[in-house]
Amino acid sequence: MTSVQTQPAAAETTKPGPLLAVADLAVSFATADGNVQAVDGLSLTIHPRQTFALVGESGCGKSVTALAILQLIPQPPGRIERGSILLDGRDLLRLSEKQMLKVRGKDIAMIFQEPTTSLNPVYTVGDQIVEAILLHQDVNNKEAAEIAIAAMHEVGIPNPKQRLRAYPHQFSGGMRQRVMIAMALACQPKLLLADEPTTALDVTIQAQILELLKKLKRERGMAVMLITHDLGVVAENADVVCVMYAGRVVEYANVFDLFAKSHHPYTRGLLASIPKLGETKHRLTTVDTVVNDPQEYKKLPEYHKGVVPWWPTLPPPDDVAPSSGGDAYVLHEIAPNHWVGCWRTAYVAQHPSPRPDIAFRRDARPGVAR
Repeated sequence: MTSVQTQPAAAETTKPGPLLAVADLAVSFATADGNVQAVDGLSLTIHPRQTFALVGESGCGKSVTALAILQLIPQPPGRIERGSILLDGRDLLRLSEKQMLKVRGKDIAMIFQEPTTSLNPVYTVGDQIVEAILLHQDVNNKEAAEIAIAAMHEVGIPNPKQRLRAYPHQFSGGMRQRVMIAMALACQPKLLLADEPTTALDVTIQAQILELLKKLKRERGMAVMLITHDLGVVAENADVVCVMYAGRVVEYANVFDLFAKSHHPYTRGLLASIPKLGETKHRLTTVDTVVNDPQEYKKLPEYHKGVVPWWPTLPPPDDVAPSSGGDAYVLHEIAPNHWVGCWRTAYVAQHPSPRPDIAFRRDARPGVAR
């Protein structure tokens, strides 16, 4: 069951500078059937010690966004068309491959979706963790092995010194995921990109992995981008949520605001499709039921002024005013710190919104170092 507790009054933070700031990112892929826009005009910020959830169904652009941040998009067929990705003020898109090698692992690390395919089956897990450590730290082989053992112990792998010599097939799915986390965190990154880190795991192991990530984030003071389609995971772990569809952001808010008052029909459809304890229905509500209902698009607070939620399969409003680049979509701040993907109508064009930037952390309290 997906639930979010009432937002604590003391949880809102003062606004420090973001660790990561992505602005107007567009990524496309050349295919036999033409150009496919995987990400189109995405903007987001992630602040230190924050868990940022990137949510959406398969194919919406979540993983492509993470790969673009690390400059791992295969080019060709992929192409980063425009935008900026600032890490501590430095634009990663302007760095050379040699410079990016120093960023990957050391400043930003990533846990991929499937540990079975991410780990090389012909090398021991120790070899693979040590390789990452030697690449980013000025240590010898013995010191790297000690760091690897400490990292494996930290993520809860028993007998790490002995397991260092084991191969991936000798680990269970949950333990392989712990190996991936140990490898990602061995170099003390500032930001961890966790791409569906619990997809292939059962519910019990999933809870253990998520609790482990929360513990390590708290102890190390790092930020986490959690890529998922599981709103239950989002409700329990995220500080800020960005909902994507068809490569665009459709809603962006802190986790409490998003679950308490979602504005975009797609977000409402996702929430409505989740079965609830104690509620009996003949059929579950589907996302299509909500997004195909014209009345759902009239529920925005400023609808009467001409603020209409964007949706790719619906015709634009009569007063749509495309940008100079021909784009009829824009991310509009519908309420303080709450953005919705809308059609760029005349009213919206005359009332431009700042790019989304929320420094909220649910665990923040007065006096806590941030």
